[in-house]
Amino acid sequence: MVDADKANLNTLCISPVRVFPHMTGVVVFGGTFDPPHEAHLDLPLRACESLFGGNGMVLYVPAAVSPFKIGNADQTPSHHRVRMLELGIEQMIGEKARVAIWDDEIERAEDAQSSSPSYMVDTLRRLRIQIGDDVSVRLLLGADQAASFHRWREYEDIINIAEPAVMLREPVTSVNALIDAMRSSGAWLDEQLLVWQSRVVPLPIEPASSTDVRETIAMLWQQYPSLTIDILHEHVTTVPTEVLAYIIEHGLYRAAG
Repeated sequence: MVDADKANLNTLCISPVRVFPHMTGVVVFGGTFDPPHEAHLDLPLRACESLFGGNGMVLYVPAAVSPFKIGNADQTPSHHRVRMLELGIEQMIGEKARVAIWDDEIERAEDAQSSSPSYMVDTLRRLRIQIGDDVSVRLLLGADQAASFHRWREYEDIINIAEPAVMLREPVTSVNALIDAMRSSGAWLDEQLLVWQSRVVPLPIEPASSTDVRETIAMLWQQYPSLTIDILHEHVTTVPTEVLAYIIEHGLYRAAG
C-alpha cells in the first residue's frame, strides 16, 4: 500500500476499541461469523489464556466483505452477524470476560459506501492507531488460513504488526500437515517455517463449520416451514441457543449460502 492510500484509510473514522485494565496483549480474531458457533466462542479464549494468561483480551473483528468470499451474495447482513456474535458471547462467555467486538471493518465500509473486501492489514494498522505500540497483538488464524497466508494482502506487514498464532482445524489437523502445505507453496524459507511451527497454539480441534450450519438450517426450513427452537437445537448442536432463537426470529438461512 502506498503512503497516500494509508493516509486515506486512516482518515476514515476509526471505531473505538474497548480495552481492559492492565491489558498486555490482544488476540485478534476475524471472520464473517455467519453464524457464530462454539469453536468461534471457545477457542479464541483458550488461545488468549495460553498466550497472555489473565492479562490478555480477545477482540472479535466481523468482516464487512471477506476478500476470500467476494461475490457471495448470500452473506448475511452485517447487523445480524454482529448481533448473533453478541448473543453467543453473552450466553457462552459472559459479560465479565475480557472480550470485545470491534466492528471497524463494517463501519469503514459503510463510511466509504463501499462493497470492497475488508483487508486484515488495514484493520491491524487502524487498531495500532487506537491502542498504540506497547500492547502485544497476535492474529489468530486457522491452520487452513495459515497455509495460504502468503496470498493475503501485505502479509509481511501483517506479521510485523500482529504476529500470527495458529490453531489446527479441518482440513489441516497436524503441525506436519501445516508445514508441508506451507513448504509446498514455495513462499517460505526453512527458517521461516520453523517460526511458523512455533506459532501453533495447543488447542483442541473442534469440527464446527458455519457452512455446515447454514446448510443444515436451510434444509430444516424446507422441511419445517414453522421451524421451532426445539427442532433446530436437535439438529444444530454447535450454535448457542440464543443465537438459534435469533435465527428463527429473523428467518435467517432459509437458503444456504
